Amino acid sequence: MEGLKLIETTVEYLYETKDLREKHIKLMEQEGWKDISGAGRRVKDGRSRVLAKEEDYEWYGCFIKSSKYADTFNHIIRDFERG
Repeated sequence: MEGLKLIETTVEYLYETKDLREKHIKLMEQEGWKDISGAGRRVKDGRSRVLAKEEDYEWYGCFIKSSKYADTFNHIIRDFERG
């Protein structure tokens, strides 16, 4: 579509093990993705965080990749904020 520019892409993954998650993070970072998933574990859908047991958690990864347009956009915002 004309006049439309992709600024950022976000992808999410679930992993069976912590080791698999750590290996995948390294691969994603090599390809220019930034890990924004924090601790990397989350409570499975529909389960109470308060009552959660070890088996109620899953390994999680969330990554963001900025396009060249995002870099330009972020630079403009920084300049604006500086005055």
